[in-house]
Amino acid sequence: MRWKRSDIRVIVFDWGGTLCGASREREVMAACAEATVAAARRAGLPVSPGAVGQLLNLGRGYATRPAEPPEYREYDVRAVLAEWLRGACGLPAPDGTLDGILTACWERWIGCLDAYEGVPQAVERLAGAGYVLGLMSNTAAPAWACEKELSRLGLDRCLRFAEFSSRLGRRKPHPFVYEAVMEHARTHSPGVSPGKVLFVGDTPDADVAGPARAGMRTALVGSAVLPADVQPDLQVAAVPDLLNHLEV
Repeated sequence: MRWKRSDIRVIVFDWGGTLCGASREREVMAACAEATVAAARRAGLPVSPGAVGQLLNLGRGYATRPAEPPEYREYDVRAVLAEWLRGACGLPAPDGTLDGILTACWERWIGCLDAYEGVPQAVERLAGAGYVLGLMSNTAAPAWACEKELSRLGLDRCLRFAEFSSRLGRRKPHPFVYEAVMEHARTHSPGVSPGKVLFVGDTPDADVAGPARAGMRTALVGSAVLPADVQPDLQVAAVPDLLNHLEV
């Protein structure tokens, strides 16, 4: 398949697993936990000696817990932190203290992603060809931290918009997510219809079935096994391969 420039006006990318990988995730998560504990102690909270391990175990539990349909609510990281503090300190922390601890945690998260080979060049070429590029990611990381990470990776220069489930409160494939995507798309490409939006990602449910139900075209990245009722318009090995299917 090869689309003409008139067929596609907006391209929306998933982030992790599509544009970037997280090869240092375990190392970064440990650093985040250590920074969280240090911030709690600076705030005068009596954090127990085993607090880092407790926090890592709690975080892994939430990270592997699927968001339940039909709400697909994003995880409340503040609630996770509050739960940990109750266990580690035996007392609740004031809201202002939670904010400072969370900031210390997510500051250490920045730097955990690496762009896949050829992705920055491919994204830059698509932007230069006149496509409106956006990003929609399922992530518990706050938007400010995500924006810093996109800037560090140099991807922000090519993206006209970036949205995150942490800001929306809902994760893909909740319909509200794709409504938000279309609002962004129409802001930067007035009057664009869903049929002229291409959603690119690596997860069949979130990046193919969900966008397709919203009327968007879809491109699956990678070799995920597809359910019989989920069929992307295009399947490619990696994002740079899109250049073979789009007019640039």
